[in-house]
Amino acid sequence: SYFLTLKQEYQFLQAKFKLQSIAKNEVSFFRLRPSNFPTIRLSQLANLYVKQPSLFSKIMAITKLEDYYSLLSSQASIYWETHYTFNKTSKKRVKTITKPFMDLLIINTIIPLRFVYQRFIGKMDEETILQIIKGIKPEKNSIIEKFSILQIPSKNALETQALIQLKNDYCMKQRCLECSIGNTLLKR
Repeated sequence: SYFLTLKQEYQFLQAKFKLQSIAKNEVSFFRLRPSNFPTIRLSQLANLYVKQPSLFSKIMAITKLEDYYSLLSSQASIYWETHYTFNKTSKKRVKTITKPFMDLLIINTIIPLRFVYQRFIGKMDEETILQIIKGIKPEKNSIIEKFSILQIPSKNALETQALIQLKNDYCMKQRCLECSIGNTLLKR
């Protein structure tokens, strides 16, 4: 019944506002853990929008990392406590946005958005942006693990982002001679 209610609501809004579908294919659940399913993430996002009116303004006004964590704390709606998809029930579990996922949102969405917005309005505040990203723990992914093997540690998300940039712009393009890390490794 929840699915049918949502479908009817969407069809009404689609007709009223002449909305066009943006999905040419079905959403993909392949290779995702259930808590990262698009259904769960969309419900969390919808609840965040409901809970935080003027979300964009709040995101742009925040100057402390802890305030982002407070702002982004959201959970999926009650229906999703017992579902991961529409067609199958599951064991009851409250599905909240985790701190590591909030970190990814801040690194990959909020900080770039904030930077571009500040540049657009002509009021750059690089120091606040840098303080926020420096306060986030280092990312954990295969790229950072490989740099760790090479004994190139990272203390925070700013440094992991720098290492990812190095890999994408130098390692992947075989520009080792233009990179100080590449030069050091080649001299060994």
